[in-house]
Amino acid sequence: MRKIVQRLFTILELVGFSALATLVIATVVALRHLVDTPQPLESILPGTPHIYRWRHGHIFYKTLGNQDAPPLVLLHTLSVGSSSYEMRKVVGALAQKYRVYAPDLLGFGLSDRPKIDYSAETYIDLCHDFLSEVVGQPATLLASGQSCNYAVLVAKRYAETCTGLAGRPSPFPECGYHKGPHPYAGSVFFSTLS
Repeated sequence: MRKIVQRLFTILELVGFSALATLVIATVVALRHLVDTPQPLESILPGTPHIYRWRHGHIFYKTLGNQDAPPLVLLHTLSVGSSSYEMRKVVGALAQKYRVYAPDLLGFGLSDRPKIDYSAETYIDLCHDFLSEVVGQPATLLASGQSCNYAVLVAKRYAETCTGLAGRPSPFPECGYHKGPHPYAGSVFFSTLS
C-alpha cells in the first residue's frame, strides 16, 4: 500500500510540475505576443475616427463637420513624426464650413507602415484612391509641405476628383512650426480647378 501511495505522490508531483511548466510557458508566450503586437493608440485630433483599408495598408483618418458640407481633405507634411495632428489648430474652424477629412498618410501617424517603396506614386495613388473610395465626390485638397507636390499632381491627373487646391509649401504657422516674421508671405497659393 505504501508503494501505491508513493507512486500516486510521484504522479501528482509530475502532473503539478507539468501544469506549472505549461502555465509558465503560456505566460511567456502571451507576454511576448503582447510586446510584439502594437497596442491601439488614440488620436486627440477632434472628429470621428475611421480606418480606410487601402491596398498597401490601413489608413487612419478622422472626419469632422456636417456631412452635407463640401468636402475638404487635409494632407499633412511628410517628415519625421508627421501626422494629421499638425492640422489640430485649423481643423475646427474649417469644419464649420466643410466636411473635413484628415488622414494620416501611409507610414505616418496611426496608419500602417508596410515595408514597401514609399515613392511619390505611392502617395499620389493613395490620395486619388482616398478621394474616390472614401470621400466619394470632388473635394478641395489642402496640403502642407511635400504633400503640396502630390496634391498638385492628383489635381492635374484626376481633375474630376478635385474642386480646389490650397497649399502651403512649409507647415502651417497656426500649427506652431513657423519661425519667420511673415508666415504667409509668398507661400500660400490657391487655385480653383475647372
